Amino acid sequence: MTIAPTMKEPRARPDISPVCLVYWGTKGGGSIFTLRLVTHLLGQQPDTPVVVSIRRENCDLQQFHELASHVEIIELGGSVQLLRAPTTALRAVSTHARRLRALRPSAVVFTMNSPLCVPLALLLRAARVRIVYVVHDAAPHPGDYYPALQRLTHTVLMACANDVVALSHFVQQELLRKRPSHSGEIRMIAIEALEPVREGSHPSMPPSRPLALLFLGRLLAYKGLPFLREVLEPMRGRSDWHLTIAGEGPLAGWVLNAFADWPQVTLELGWVDEARFDALIDAHHLLLCPYTEASQSGVAARSLARGLPTIATPEGALPEQIRRLDPGLVADATTPEAFRRALTRILDDPNRIGRLSTKSLALTRSLRERAGWIDIVTSRPR
Repeated sequence: MTIAPTMKEPRARPDISPVCLVYWGTKGGGSIFTLRLVTHLLGQQPDTPVVVSIRRENCDLQQFHELASHVEIIELGGSVQLLRAPTTALRAVSTHARRLRALRPSAVVFTMNSPLCVPLALLLRAARVRIVYVVHDAAPHPGDYYPALQRLTHTVLMACANDVVALSHFVQQELLRKRPSHSGEIRMIAIEALEPVREGSHPSMPPSRPLALLFLGRLLAYKGLPFLREVLEPMRGRSDWHLTIAGEGPLAGWVLNAFADWPQVTLELGWVDEARFDALIDAHHLLLCPYTEASQSGVAARSLARGLPTIATPEGALPEQIRRLDPGLVADATTPEAFRRALTRILDDPNRIGRLSTKSLALTRSLRERAGWIDIVTSRPR
């Protein structure tokens, strides 16, 4: 297990400290968020180099090489290899920590909770390197992978961090309520602030009939797919809607069986890459977020930035994200009846969707203009 050499030299001025972003997952929302943050930081302050620390197995590796000023790759192998040779893995992390320290970054930003990153955070903290921890969730969701380990590593990263950034007011308040080990300020920057806003209008607006509804993302327990089936069961006789369910996860088998005989439901089960993700958003009229528990939704943020309105349950930060667009898009309660009422209001007045699409683009653009990432990652240690 070795540290691979970087593939290009940093585009850097020697008198400006770089910012280092760390994401050691291999795909998904954390990887996309990190790419968005690279683009945002370089767009706001081009003279400040942005270094990215990632694994070679990352599905977006080529994009990171194209966007970042400099890429540091750590080769940890898969989970089986890590379990068989933990000492070798720790040596690799220690070497990687020295490489990052040698860059003299203004901050090292851990862009998502990850068990693999904890040893790195501890080593950097001991070396007095400034750490920023981005918190997507104050606690694991029902059905999330390895929840006990997530709680432990979250606690350690909170304790290591000089600065903490929550991606919604809801998560910020949850962190404060739990009285975390972090003693400093917990700031909030909305997740939508990093999403690139579509130029022009949504290509499927104004909508035609039947309305094209979309469920998109990981098929996990808290995403409310059984709940959604209850919502739609009494509406099966209506001919004015069609639903696509796209994504992968533990509930894929259940979804396949539950909707097998529904002619107005199309299933696209499997990993959805970024290009297909955006194509699905562009081909539909309304996103459904029937979540039974939530923080903020990265899928909703991306959809709103591309002009796709969203109906959601009143869970977590979903009202925070959706009500600014239209309060009627948030169900009154997390019940099938309440969600059905919100959906029916749109089906009965589909002309609203075009107006909501235009408004969602303007709202997301205003959030991007108020983002404060540069101030956080380039400020001095507290």
